[in-house]
Amino acid sequence: MNINQFIDLIGNWISAIGVTTAAIGTGGRLTSDHVINFQLVVVGKALQAFGNALQATSGIHPIAIVGNWIQAVGASTVSVTTYRELTGRDGEINKQIEIIGASFQSIGAYMVALRRVQYDPKREIGNVIFSIGAIFEAAGGLFQLANKEKQGRAVKAVGGVIQTIGANLQAIGTTRDYLYDDDPNIWPPSE
Repeated sequence: MNINQFIDLIGNWISAIGVTTAAIGTGGRLTSDHVINFQLVVVGKALQAFGNALQATSGIHPIAIVGNWIQAVGASTVSVTTYRELTGRDGEINKQIEIIGASFQSIGAYMVALRRVQYDPKREIGNVIFSIGAIFEAAGGLFQLANKEKQGRAVKAVGGVIQTIGANLQAIGTTRDYLYDDDPNIWPPSE
């Protein structure tokens, strides 16, 4: 165990907490445009971005480092566009930028998954699931651009749940690796 593993562990859990927080806000928007739902998305995506940045700084493989930075940029973008929507600066360009941010999250997660294929297939699954959820988030934005607000919010909510599953699988896998000294064969722990 070293400091980079610990930073990766913390980054994964911060990201998972952020993604879960944002998903709660996105789901809440299905029934209400209450300000708290917007705030949950803004804070959640900001936490996700911070977690992804920590993961990037702890990495040693260039593809994973770039993938995590791309995810961080994407999550930051969604946080900013949601804040702009909260403050009344919503518009077509804002929605387009949000779609780009969600797409960045998907691309970044997939890049990290490509790196994990070789050494950690269990954590790779979390990245792929997260990537699929981010695609749903982007697709929801496309529905909203087409003036199908209700459908767009529903698709985004589904994407948020899928991202939450993926991010938590990654965090659990990272914890397992940290606790059991990076040996994926020691799971569950022997007694």
